[in-house]
Amino acid sequence: MEISTDPILVPANTTKAIPFQILGLESLVPGTHYNLITFAQQLDDSELEDTATGITAQNSHIVILNLIKDTNLDTITQDYNIDIQVTSRGIPFLKSPQLKIIFFNNSKYTLTPKGEITVVKHSVDKEPEYIKINSDRDRVYPQDSLEINFKVNNWYLEDILFGKTAYIKIQNGIDNEEINHEIEIKGFKGELLGIGITLVIALTLTRSKRDTKLNSKPSE
Repeated sequence: MEISTDPILVPANTTKAIPFQILGLESLVPGTHYNLITFAQQLDDSELEDTATGITAQNSHIVILNLIKDTNLDTITQDYNIDIQVTSRGIPFLKSPQLKIIFFNNSKYTLTPKGEITVVKHSVDKEPEYIKINSDRDRVYPQDSLEINFKVNNWYLEDILFGKTAYIKIQNGIDNEEINHEIEIKGFKGELLGIGITLVIALTLTRSKRDTKLNSKPSE
């Protein structure tokens, strides 16, 4: 890092721009690197005599550097995995369906995933539901993962039969490449069909037993 080492005078209640330059050494491997800039308050002799211990306050700031081999690249890294799951289909109009995204970073960069989930109903006659991904901008360090859970709030009658589709767009936070996924939140058609078949069988058995009883009665 290159910065002037001469004392910098900043009068009280004022601000001052301090230019500096950070140079990446050729020996550094591509990836995310951190640089700590520390500013110390310099007191003159009279001010030091007024302090009890002579210790002065320091302010520091961390600078995050993403070093790459080629500055012309549109994609810096693809070394991350995204796993999307439907953890719960919910209970119609009582409990929201739930999705989970696991973002695993196996690159040498610190990534901040971002994006959006668009949830669309089967007939596409209503406004989709939009859910932001990682609105808190949590960082995912190399060889670490981030797990985020989401709730789908809107319920419609046709969801019970046909379910919904969730379209996921996500970026790694350091380049413009966008990953697209889609996942189906299944409805309850199978369960309703099973209930219907069970009712038909139960009614058939009941009617059969009733007919058997009627036929078994002796004629007068």
